[in-house]
Amino acid sequence: MNKQFVFQLPDESRVLLRPIKSGDSALLLEGFKHLSADSRMKRFFTPRNSLSESQVRYLTDVDQTNHVAWVAVNPEETEGYGVGRFIRLAEEPNAAEYAITVIDEFHNQGLGTLLFTLIYLLAREAGLEYLKGYLIKGNVHFLERLKALNAKVSQHDGVYQVNIPVQADFSQFPQDHYSFRFLYRYKQIESLIGLSTPT
Repeated sequence: MNKQFVFQLPDESRVLLRPIKSGDSALLLEGFKHLSADSRMKRFFTPRNSLSESQVRYLTDVDQTNHVAWVAVNPEETEGYGVGRFIRLAEEPNAAEYAITVIDEFHNQGLGTLLFTLIYLLAREAGLEYLKGYLIKGNVHFLERLKALNAKVSQHDGVYQVNIPVQADFSQFPQDHYSFRFLYRYKQIESLIGLSTPT
């Protein structure tokens, strides 16, 4: 499997996607500055003005097995645009919690979908059966996309919990616009990182 690849977004921006490294602390902190208060709330579920040294270390110093994280950066690797990750759950080894973060300047350009699709692919390759995540109100559009992947949704205190099966057989997806787009992007990424075609 290739360890990185370049992808062109619909606006013709080129992004490099690669596994996060412990040396990416500065990129992560700079990217955090480009998250609005609303974006920070959607990611961390609490108002947050900064990240501590231990939080940055936790988010960048990962083993890429139980804690898998990839970044989207400019091809020169001087600017960070987004991060996708999953963390295997100790109490459920066949499941992991996922999170996607994209700086505000790259919202609505397909980068969040790209990162989620990549994380789904990596979870599938790792043998996971479920990805679990949390969304607050305001992310309803993305929630509809996840439902197209057979996600089960529950709501508690204004927070949506989504449980997404990592399908072994993609024919189980609903036949709709969102699932078709997901499969198209999945196959693009799969080809770029040199994996076999899914069933």
